[in-house]
Amino acid sequence: RKKNPPLGAQFKESLARLMKTLTLCQPFFVRCVKPNELKQPGVFDRLLCTRQLRYSGMMETIRIRKAGYPIRHTFAEFLKRYRLLDPSIPAAGGGDDQANACALARAFLD
Repeated sequence: RKKNPPLGAQFKESLARLMKTLTLCQPFFVRCVKPNELKQPGVFDRLLCTRQLRYSGMMETIRIRKAGYPIRHTFAEFLKRYRLLDPSIPAAGGGDDQANACALARAFLD
């Protein structure tokens, strides 16, 4: 009879699989907020909307972002996403990604 691994090992393995899956994804979410319980046009219930935003985690996300912890992309990710703005910049992996990302940013921020 095969012996099952300890519960702690199962949890650790499950967490490792979850983290691997999350690092492979770029999730985007659309959060819908009901403006009122009756779903009537032109009626806005401020307390209901605030409660929905709080329970969905949006208020905490906003607080964290305002504190200066935005999403950070690697230089390669930045190049893959924004290089189409200036095709003369080498693609990610085609040289010094940091220098190329900085050159791309400077071209549009200066």
